[in-house]
Amino acid sequence: DQNCREYLAKKYKFFLAFENSFCNEYITEKFFNTLQYNVIPVVLGGGDYSKYVPKSAFINIIEYRNLEELAKYMTFLSSNQTAYSEFFKWKKFIEFDKIERSFTHYCEMCIKLQLEEFIGIQHKIFENHSKFFKIEKNCNGIKLNEIDGKTNLKLDSSSEFLKMRYLESI
Repeated sequence: DQNCREYLAKKYKFFLAFENSFCNEYITEKFFNTLQYNVIPVVLGGGDYSKYVPKSAFINIIEYRNLEELAKYMTFLSSNQTAYSEFFKWKKFIEFDKIERSFTHYCEMCIKLQLEEFIGIQHKIFENHSKFFKIEKNCNGIKLNEIDGKTNLKLDSSSEFLKMRYLESI
């Protein structure tokens, strides 16, 4: 909701834009909607966010060794307006609505291409949705466990960008 985001943008400096699935190139509106405001998106997902905006426009959790390191950096940004402002310099050169428009065309094209193939099989019943959508190939499993009172976020993947483990209290 836009009113909610406007309110949050006035009150907070960061927005946690975590994806609910770790699939290749899967980036939802959580990330794109946040770009409208002077709030830094803190992302966690399988997509390449730098295809849409410069790396200096967001914080990717995967680039930090642990949550403490991330928290220290976010605290530094919160107390240093000059460093914080660096995250929004890209807006002088790229208009947000152009990002949104170009992204929407890709979505529309993808939907049309998929529908073309889907029309011929729309009456089929798929017993294994994961196999149909190639989830094993395109997505990475997430496991949340409790270990000795600490939250363990472990991403199982052979992909290099998901080789991380967080053993930090939230």
